[in-house]
Amino acid sequence: MNWSTLVLGDSLEVLIDNRGKNPEFSEQGIPAISGMYVGDGALDVSSARRVSPEVWDKWMPSKTQKHDVVLTSEAPLGRVALVPSDEPLTLTQRVFGLRGRAGVLDSRFLFYAFQTAQVQADLQGRATGTTVLGIRQPALLKVQIPAPSFEEQQAIAEVLGALDDKIAANTKLVATVDDFCTSLVYRGSTSGTFCQLSEVASVKSGYSFKSKDWQETGVPVVKIGNIKPGIVDLDGCSFVSNAVALDAASFRLHDKDILIAMTGYVGEVARHRGQARVLLNQRVGRFAVTDPNRLTADYLYYFLRLAHVKAAFIAKGQGSAQQNIGAGDILGIMIPLPDADRLHSLTAVLEALDNKIGGLIRERTCLAVTRDALLPQLMSGKLRVKDAEKVLENAGV
Repeated sequence: MNWSTLVLGDSLEVLIDNRGKNPEFSEQGIPAISGMYVGDGALDVSSARRVSPEVWDKWMPSKTQKHDVVLTSEAPLGRVALVPSDEPLTLTQRVFGLRGRAGVLDSRFLFYAFQTAQVQADLQGRATGTTVLGIRQPALLKVQIPAPSFEEQQAIAEVLGALDDKIAANTKLVATVDDFCTSLVYRGSTSGTFCQLSEVASVKSGYSFKSKDWQETGVPVVKIGNIKPGIVDLDGCSFVSNAVALDAASFRLHDKDILIAMTGYVGEVARHRGQARVLLNQRVGRFAVTDPNRLTADYLYYFLRLAHVKAAFIAKGQGSAQQNIGAGDILGIMIPLPDADRLHSLTAVLEALDNKIGGLIRERTCLAVTRDALLPQLMSGKLRVKDAEKVLENAGV
């Protein structure tokens, strides 16, 4: 299917460009978005700095609105996110705010267009810089967007948006259940006896791979960077060959293994969820319960996720350029243990809820795979919207 090509500069209603400038920040107020808060298709304003309403009003003569596109201009170039609502936002350095012209370019379609290899290649090809690639407004306006009719753009955006909405709702539910589990453990840990973690659990670091072991495909290996709050994220992971994996077979991960970062992101704890062959790298620790009569894995996992426990790990970290923590320091923290009846009843609830989280994460992964498969097909015209809608129906979206 041959689509027409839209030149971005001829197809925008609004372009916000505060690149290289910052407003005066305040303790409270309206979130200020720079490039560091744009990632994975969404804006994360949880740790963003703030500006006063007065500063926002002067700084943003053109206000953002729901479904505007936020595009990073450098470091790295080309990440995109959708503005989630009409709530006020302040766009600062290293981002552009884009809104398609009504009847010409649908903003959500533009968001997905920026995720295609063709548009990314055009964007990168117009960038300048040696150490850091960046793009200025005049070059950005020349980027070409392959696009069907406006009505077809809207239909494509609806299909892909339905998947993204389902993924977002799934992620929110995972966080809600996860928070409830940690609150249950926090309340359950206020009574009982205390002991050192070393009395009831152990932690061992992963396999020490050599530099020559790494390759582009093969058996995935969990490194420090894959340990995210509560999850093991295998995106961007490293790989080793089957032969190397055989040597490291005893460091293969199992479903529900509890992992901790021992370098860099000291104290970050996650749970591996999956049956595929995945190996553990050095400086990532794996916990094991050594006294199941006094401690269960579900209770241990959500205890380790408590904020004050993570703070205790960070406090024990050593090093200036990069923090490190040893197994002895980890196992030296104190853990409250409920009595046997309380531990049994609490574990039964935690296990059921944790299984729910696991199911939601697996569903989210499947939805993301479906979305990533449909996006290039729809955005190139190789797949018709009606056929994609059948895929969504089969996926329960």
